[in-house]
Amino acid sequence: MLVWPIVHLGTYPDHVLLYRFVPISAQETDTEVIWLVRSDAEEGVDYDLDRLTHVWTTTFMEDKKICEDNQKGVQSSDYQPGRYSLLETRTTQFADWYIKNLVSEKHQQDDE
Repeated sequence: MLVWPIVHLGTYPDHVLLYRFVPISAQETDTEVIWLVRSDAEEGVDYDLDRLTHVWTTTFMEDKKICEDNQKGVQSSDYQPGRYSLLETRTTQFADWYIKNLVSEKHQQDDE
């Protein structure tokens, strides 16, 4: 489930996973990953923390590397923007949302 635009919520039988993204600047985003288990669950008894977080930590670090490398490419003087692929619907939706809100904010500032 995507809680637009900066939170991703994953629900699973034994836990919930929250990703929270907070833009800091055009080149930097703060990311918080939160695992939630039942309030009465005991670590080491009802779940193993390393087992619970291993896959998500590994894939998150891989995704982080991809994003950082992509940002380096975009900042290159050789970069030429193009269309999004048909597989990038969420990216397209985010870009559309961002532009719409940026334009809306600009109009509000102009009206003041």
